[in-house]
Amino acid sequence: MHISSLTGLALLLGLVSCATAGSRQAPAPPPTATVDAPAAVDQSPLPREGMQMSEFSISMRRGACFGRCPQYRVTIDGAGGVEFVGDRFVNALGSFRGRADMAAVAELRRKAADVFATLADVVPGAAGCRHYATDHPQITLELRTAEGVRTLRHDSGCAAPPAALGELEQLIDSTAQVDEWVSGRAVR
Repeated sequence: MHISSLTGLALLLGLVSCATAGSRQAPAPPPTATVDAPAAVDQSPLPREGMQMSEFSISMRRGACFGRCPQYRVTIDGAGGVEFVGDRFVNALGSFRGRADMAAVAELRRKAADVFATLADVVPGAAGCRHYATDHPQITLELRTAEGVRTLRHDSGCAAPPAALGELEQLIDSTAQVDEWVSGRAVR
């Protein structure tokens, strides 16, 4: 063979190689094994006892009325921490911290879960408030759990609110022991 024939052959093979390189298909996946692979094991940590309590908090805000109604916000967390913020017509104005009994917090958590799962806002115009008086304070409850935040409003001027709602509000006040800050001897 002549050198020019070899050069031509090499050039031709190079062109064929370049033309097929752009049109290559993705390689076929490897064949699957016929042996069943073990199921994947969940490596996430198991929930610890009491973990849900740490993800719980409930707040209650008592708003203004026409008269001298105590205005404050109280928050209780799952570890028993209490924060009280007195706004008006309370003995202790400002922010204060305290501790709640853990058995009372557990009962509060159960009651709050039941109330928030079954009740809707009790405000004028809602189904739970057909008759109402004006100038009464609105109470706003806020429940925080691992699932999210839920708010429930209660206009205390509504006639015949669900008993469970009033019970929850009283349970929040008694668990947080707000009487000391509202009308007790708490230092200002």
